[in-house]
Amino acid sequence: MNRPLAFGVRKKCKEGMASMYEPMTENYRSLLATCRAELRLLGYAKGTAKLCGAGEMLRWLEERGLLDLAEVGKDDMAAYLAYLTTRPSATGGALSLYTVTGYLFSCKLLFDYAERHGLRGGSPLLGLELPTPPASTRKAVSRAVINKLYQAAAEDVRTTVLLHLLYGCGLRRMEVVDLNVGDVDHQNGLLYVRSGKGKKRRVIPLAARVAAGLKNYQKRERWRWVSGANSGALLLNDRGGRMLGNVISRRLAAVVKRAKVKEIITPHVLRHSVATHLITKGMDLERVRDFLGHDHLETTQIYTHVNAGDT
Repeated sequence: MNRPLAFGVRKKCKEGMASMYEPMTENYRSLLATCRAELRLLGYAKGTAKLCGAGEMLRWLEERGLLDLAEVGKDDMAAYLAYLTTRPSATGGALSLYTVTGYLFSCKLLFDYAERHGLRGGSPLLGLELPTPPASTRKAVSRAVINKLYQAAAEDVRTTVLLHLLYGCGLRRMEVVDLNVGDVDHQNGLLYVRSGKGKKRRVIPLAARVAAGLKNYQKRERWRWVSGANSGALLLNDRGGRMLGNVISRRLAAVVKRAKVKEIITPHVLRHSVATHLITKGMDLERVRDFLGHDHLETTQIYTHVNAGDT
């Protein structure tokens, strides 16, 4: 009997709002665990390696008696795709195209893993007409908006440091989460990203304003949140632990609200903005690429076409 998926076993993903449905059979649970471990070793982002969409797919397959991934065919995946387009989201509406394509990408990673390890041949997603979300545009905000954010954060030292890291250093959100105290070299004015996207390391020169802000925080302010359980993280939450991605996003949203700016600003928008501003100031693309940690110059060249208004 096919029970509604809502009654399946599930665990909350630690990052983001999505729920991750955990399969109940040992076969699928083991498959998911080993695939996650390999993706982490390959340097996939933590959110991607959680395989939330693949976990839900496996639970959906179990509900329909398909307990071996080798038995799953194209028709089964077409049915799963139809299910995703009708399944309600956590807020009650339909899943967005971005969410659906993200789930399917997660499933693709699982099928690719199974093929690499001889657990099945080929992916049942091949040949399906998959939804394509509208092409995203790189968004950036002007320097005037950035200044308003800094002004609104002036009385909040941790939020100011957050702006220094996301905008002043162009870090990704998870790169901020992973920073430790020892990653800031005050003597030489450098910040070390030990394991960025794809496990890449890079060294970022600190602008004078950023260097001064980080030094002030570490030398005079950070002690306020240090606890016995502190792990050495650079940014600490109110309990003295590492400040995680959801808290970073909430703090940024709060300062955007205080600044009374109309633009939608996320951590990645700040990264886009500093890249755009550096290019418009005349910095070589190669240097901007190294600053951002891009693999290919073509990725960095996108920012030459971004319009940030009065940059």
